[in-house]
Amino acid sequence: MIEETQQTANPIRSVLLMTDGLANHGIVNSQKLLQVTSNRLAELPQRPSVYCFGYGSEADSTLLTSIAARGNGAYYFCETIDSIPLAFADCLGGLMSVVAQNIIVTVTSVSPDITINNIFTNFPIETVTAGKEYSIAVGDLFSEEERDILIDLKLPQVSTASELQPLIDVHVRYFNVLESQTWRAATSTGVARTAQREATRTVKISDHVDFHRNRVRTAQAMAEARRLGDAGMVDRARALLEETRQAIQTSISAPRSHFLVGDLDSCAQAMQTPQTYQQTAASRLVAKSQKHWNQRSCESNEVHLNAYATSYKKDSISRFSSK
Repeated sequence: MIEETQQTANPIRSVLLMTDGLANHGIVNSQKLLQVTSNRLAELPQRPSVYCFGYGSEADSTLLTSIAARGNGAYYFCETIDSIPLAFADCLGGLMSVVAQNIIVTVTSVSPDITINNIFTNFPIETVTAGKEYSIAVGDLFSEEERDILIDLKLPQVSTASELQPLIDVHVRYFNVLESQTWRAATSTGVARTAQREATRTVKISDHVDFHRNRVRTAQAMAEARRLGDAGMVDRARALLEETRQAIQTSISAPRSHFLVGDLDSCAQAMQTPQTYQQTAASRLVAKSQKHWNQRSCESNEVHLNAYATSYKKDSISRFSSK
């Protein structure tokens, strides 16, 4: 079917995979299945995005999330039959509003004494020069969506203050769907520096940066909670989510982080016992962690619409809900 669709020019191509179980026929080894998927997608003249929908507690959420990541798509956890059409509505609302594809962001240190320590993202990162230059494959962007990537830098000490010290150059390349051509953009970032002798003075924390630090903290906590839960340490997993929730609620960006807290509570409440963890929480953690990493709505229940849901997704869900 994928091969047949290649006959007609279309800037938006996607594969939607719905499953209610595990890989139990044909290729059943997860790693081999992922490799075959990657190879097959790479062979296609126009690579489609891949969206996976897992229904029920038996669906392998880890495998489906990995398949979706290979296809620059998303994983939807459908907890009930009624949530299935809403999940498809959310997905289609996004696909009908794609504005940019194959986004590549390159960040480069502007000075030998400025080191890029870490890039906090779940998008694939290619190291061009360790500590100095990296390329991030962000994938596609829907209308109204944003992508915020936190970067940890090591800066040299300075003896004199300066209003602006250049830090990194940022280059973006993407295919503009509306204009049907490749676009490029570039900018530079910097920060005001305080002299070493003044370093103890109070520094104002950016509410915007703090919010995205909370977002990353939430995604990381959910991924770690999934690891702990799979290892049988459900109590520790639930305690980790509670600790993260408390840390977010005492941060300066707490007022705008309410939906992060709500998702942490939703996952914690679903892991009261090892049984409920396996039935609901395990897949919910994967889906919500992915959602916050990618800043993209992938909910199968309209009640959970959040800051990532665009007007196109909301309208699509509303139409499906009214039927």
